[in-house]
Amino acid sequence: DDFLTGGGAPRVYLAWDVPACNDGCHDHWLGDGTCDEACNVSACDFDAPDCVGAAAAVPSDKKYGSGSSGSRHSRTPPKPRCAQGCPPSWLGDGACDAKCDFESCGFDAGE
Repeated sequence: DDFLTGGGAPRVYLAWDVPACNDGCHDHWLGDGTCDEACNVSACDFDAPDCVGAAAAVPSDKKYGSGSSGSRHSRTPPKPRCAQGCPPSWLGDGACDAKCDFESCGFDAGE
């Protein structure tokens, strides 16, 4: 389980952190369905692209809500991504994803 995905492809682990596209914008916030204020800049592809057409951006201190059961986001952030726009669940999923087809992602875990 530590070395292979559910589809049998090798998992990719990075030895260093990937730099953020903007201060205060966490990589796992990009493309998560919420327009985040810190990620709403061109360097972050306007939150990849959660902020395109959004009425308002969510400030960083309001990201995980008040902890109520109605909140879309858990308080535990997901695993970091190997490349902007490539969530870990896309690696080794049986489909070649262009956003994961980089050396830092093991070329989409060999796909």
